[in-house]
Amino acid sequence: MASALHAVRKLNYIAVEKKPKRALIIGAGTIGLLLLIVLKHMKIVDEVYISDKIPFKLEVARELGADRVLTPAELSNYNSYFDIVFEAVGGFAIEKTINLAISALRGKGVIVLLGAVEISPRVRLGIFHVKEGFLIGSFISTYQDYIEAYNLVNHRSIKLSRLITHRLPLSDAPKAIRIALSGESIKAMLIGE
Repeated sequence: MASALHAVRKLNYIAVEKKPKRALIIGAGTIGLLLLIVLKHMKIVDEVYISDKIPFKLEVARELGADRVLTPAELSNYNSYFDIVFEAVGGFAIEKTINLAISALRGKGVIVLLGAVEISPRVRLGIFHVKEGFLIGSFISTYQDYIEAYNLVNHRSIKLSRLITHRLPLSDAPKAIRIALSGESIKAMLIGE
């Protein structure tokens, strides 16, 4: 959760002309869902949309309060629509997701890159340049982010239990790994016997 808090705080480094209205999170994995929870809690924007290719993850996002959930195909209907776009997928999908982020971004909007970048993607910089967008990288969390995350969870200001989708005994560790790799889980927890 500290990573999500850190990413949202990075928006303070950019002078925003007006309060952002709509945010998009690309990726409804653990980080994307934590971003959703933090954005809703902090009321940074009026509406939070989230996109993912896995229906189960979109359903969890809906339960956690997403204003709208979108498949990647549906996202193409939202060109130049979002004030802030969080890229929370990364990996080898980064070329597709960063270009989706650029397309979805409105003029003078902000893209926050959280997904771990494993390749050098081809990016449509011409469109980003014309939109006069801002790109912020967010990779680590600070000590203060961890303290705030702890306090939010400890004081029950934010509930994270919905992110644990599977609880298995330690002896089922191989099964937990298969579940985690299937994409049909958010967090699989192993419980000591």
